[in-house]
Amino acid sequence: MQTILNGKSIVKEPIVVRNKAGGGGEAGWKYVKQQDGHVLAMNSSLLITNHLLGRSQLTYKEFTPIATIAKEWEVVVVSRDSSIHGAKELMDRLKKDAKTIRIGISPWLGNDDHLSFVQASKAFGINPAELEFFVYKNSGDVVKADSFSGTQQLIVL
Repeated sequence: MQTILNGKSIVKEPIVVRNKAGGGGEAGWKYVKQQDGHVLAMNSSLLITNHLLGRSQLTYKEFTPIATIAKEWEVVVVSRDSSIHGAKELMDRLKKDAKTIRIGISPWLGNDDHLSFVQASKAFGINPAELEFFVYKNSGDVVKADSFSGTQQLIVL
């Protein structure tokens, strides 16, 4: 985005990227709110879900949406040595015994990653109440996690 906006002279002032990580996007949204209006922000649906979950006082109404340039995406990742090699195999194993796999997410239950996985599980006939989620404080910790003790495998969203 920065290369295109600057390179094609779409904006009058150069775009400078600032990554404000933390709080499920909350740090970034607070930063944007404090600026003088010359800020372009990109984020996921966390701006909506954070408020709905009581994790933020900020709402989408405090910003001016310009465009939706992509749909929300979700990724499920297992460790390199995992015996799971595809989504159907994962769902089959969860359906057989949901407690054998812990699902790592961040920064809290009820966010878009969590709800997307719950919806996919329901569509596959899995009772979401049987799923075991492990909550990390931020996405960086999720990415760095490699496994749990015992036979449980880590699924990262």
